[in-house]
Amino acid sequence: MKTLIYSASRVPVDWITLDSRNENAFSRLVWLILPVQYYIFVYPGGAVGGDGISTTLLLSLACILALLGLAVTCHLLVGAESFSRDGVRRWSISLLAVWLAANSALAVSYFLASFNEDKGGDLVVGAIQQATGTGEKLVQMGWPLLAGYLFYGIIGYAVVIALARRGNASLNAAERDRSENDDRGDDPSAITVIIIVTILMAVANWVAGPFSVFG
Repeated sequence: MKTLIYSASRVPVDWITLDSRNENAFSRLVWLILPVQYYIFVYPGGAVGGDGISTTLLLSLACILALLGLAVTCHLLVGAESFSRDGVRRWSISLLAVWLAANSALAVSYFLASFNEDKGGDLVVGAIQQATGTGEKLVQMGWPLLAGYLFYGIIGYAVVIALARRGNASLNAAERDRSENDDRGDDPSAITVIIIVTILMAVANWVAGPFSVFG
């Protein structure tokens, strides 16, 4: 029971950090966020012309830098008594992995909503706004946006958990023993990661919305 509770409260990254092939693949996969966020940023308010690519690049790089900075902060404030490169690495990977998975889920939501001309936008946030009468389908900062993106943050975490189960199965015996015997006190907190991803997604998508400074 203790192991189950611990696993549910942490973001597993051993399947990436202990396998160089997985880590190399992940470092390349992160850059898929550019086309994913381009679709997310441009879709809600329609095409924004030539500024769409530059806006996506600027905001995506800003998000990545913010996540890396937050990884250092979280490592020092949440899980560690002293600075360690491995601790920062684990936090960086967990934040980037959940962020990428959550944004991918959001992009799928926009894609599915595109088949309904009457609704459009984001299915989850749109449903919350419609049920509560708190706004239109456009991206607007408020609790419906945060609640919807919290849902996507949880989905992103669930995707990482599912991938970790497959990834851990591919580790050899020595790597698996190392994973089980490591001091796991600095493993990234799932709650902290999900909250950071939720807020960053909400802010980024609000800034890129039709009422942003880039509009």
